[in-house]
Parts: sequence; C-alpha cells; structure tokens
Amino acid sequence: MLDKKKVFSGGPWCFDDNLLVISDYIGNVQSTNMKLDTCSFWVRVYNLPLSWMNAKTAEYLGNKLGVYEGFEQRGDLFAWGKFLRIRVKIHLESPLKRVMHLFIEGKVHKVLFQYERLPILCFYCGRIGHGDRDCELK
Repeated sequence: MLDKKKVFSGGPWCFDDNLLVISDYIGNVQSTNMKLDTCSFWVRVYNLPLSWMNAKTAEYLGNKLGVYEGFEQRGDLFAWGKFLRIRVKIHLESPLKRVMHLFIEGKVHKVLFQYERLPILCFYCGRIGHGDRDCELK
C-alpha cells in the first residue's frame, strides 16, 4: 500500500519522454472504459507578492489550471521563496497555461507558470503528447 501511494503521489511518470498515465484499480469497470485523460503535475507560480503566497491563492490558481490538489507550504498556511508550488490535476486534452494576469491590490501582476517534469510538449498548441512537427493544428 505504501508503494502504491508513493507511485501516485510521486508522478508524473515518463518513459522515453512520453507521459505514462496510470489509474487506480476499479474492479467493476472494464479497462477499455477507463478514462486516462488527466494527470497530476507540480506547478511553480512565479511573480506573486509574498502576501499572496498562501492556501487561498494556491487553490484559486490551481482551479484555474485544472483541479487543485494541494500546495507546498512551510510553517502555517504560507509558502516562502521565489515561487508558490501547487499540485494540480490537469486534463491532457487542454493546452497548458503559461501566463495569467491577476489584479492584486490595484495593480496587474503577470504571473508565470512552470510545470515540473513535463513530457513531450507541443509549443505550437500547448498540449502534452506530441511535438511541434506532429501538431495537427499547424
């Protein structure tokens, strides 16, 4: 049970730069009917004011990127350092967001997202699973 938890929490997992999507065993569902269209990633959020590096901001941004799962914190409910690190379950058919503009205390802040341990990514359409040369939108 400990190994299974480590595998699910330690991802995303890649083989030869391709994403390996795994799911928990569900006894009453056929394998052909299982949806393997989401994966959890750690996302670094840059350019946030220190007072906004908290649980509320992490949840808000995580839900804008996908489904919020948590954030890395030190101490109470705050994160400290150069970036806020959040865990997000992302739908693999959607393009990844790289930038978001937030209106914070009367000023517009351009926050940047950096995804950790990304597999093959198309920089043209922003989707995971193929490169620029294989993009259908090009």
